[in-house]
Amino acid sequence: MGLLDVFKENEQRHNATLINAKFLGGYDDRKKALGNLSFFNESVDFKVAFSAKASFSIAFSSITNVVVEGKDQVSRRVTVTRLITIGIFAFALQKKREEKDAYITLELKDGQEVIFHIKNKSPMEVRVALSKVIAMTKQSQA
Repeated sequence: MGLLDVFKENEQRHNATLINAKFLGGYDDRKKALGNLSFFNESVDFKVAFSAKASFSIAFSSITNVVVEGKDQVSRRVTVTRLITIGIFAFALQKKREEKDAYITLELKDGQEVIFHIKNKSPMEVRVALSKVIAMTKQSQA
C-alpha cells in the first residue's frame, strides 16, 4: 500500500472534501497563503505545503455557516468583517469579472468570517462538492 493509497483511505474514512484554495484572511492574524482546504466530519483543515505555521484547523462545532459565492455575490455582501479581513481588496473584488472563481466563507460563532478563494471552479461546482458540509451546518443550526 503506497502513500497515495493511505491518503485516499484516510480521506474516505473521514468523508473529506479536498479543495485547492487561497486563504484570504479572517481567521486570527494569519496571512494569505495557498494550500489545500479539507472538510472533515469534525473539522475544516487548511494545510500549506512546507509550512506548519501557516496551516490551521477549525473545529466544525465553531462553524455556524458555510457560504459559497461568486464574485458578483461577494461584491454585494461586503461586510465590515470582510472589509477588515481583505482590506481595500474587498472593493476590488467587485471590479474583476472572472466567471470561474468561487469564494468560500466560513462564518464562525465568534463573528469571524474565514474567506477562501477557489480558482477555476464556479460557485455551483464548489457548492456541489461541499453539499454534505453545507447540509451538516444547516442541521447543526436547527
